[in-house]
Amino acid sequence: MTYFRKRAMFFSNMTSDDIQKINGGFMPLEKHERTIRQMFATFTDFTSDISELSNFMTTDYRQFVDGQEMTLDDFRTHTTALRSGLRKLDISIQHILCDGDSAATVHFARATRHSGEHSLIKVIAFYRFRGARICLVDELTHVIEGHHEDKALGSLQ
Repeated sequence: MTYFRKRAMFFSNMTSDDIQKINGGFMPLEKHERTIRQMFATFTDFTSDISELSNFMTTDYRQFVDGQEMTLDDFRTHTTALRSGLRKLDISIQHILCDGDSAATVHFARATRHSGEHSLIKVIAFYRFRGARICLVDELTHVIEGHHEDKALGSLQ
């Protein structure tokens, strides 16, 4: 058996825990992935202080959602509007890729209104970082379940 075939068999038998282990320790989450996950956790925790979101973003932050531009202040207003209009918001990241000062996700946002109605929105997002903070998000949304008007949830003010 060739060296490369042996290596391929070795890697194909590895579990996800094996892949994470290096030299007896665990690889830390990539710093930008950790920032994105922590930001989403704060964003969807309706009991958290909205000002905590500033810990994840630069002061000149810009977000584009389906062509609508938001500043950091607009994003805070957006967060307040979602929290008042929804009972719950869950975000599930399906794919995440980090490279240098950029990252991308494909994630699903499940919104539950006070009436109990649900919406499911697929989001494809590109992130740009400056240092450890997000300075740009450019995303496209697609309503999977819910009303056509739910497309506006991504930039609700």
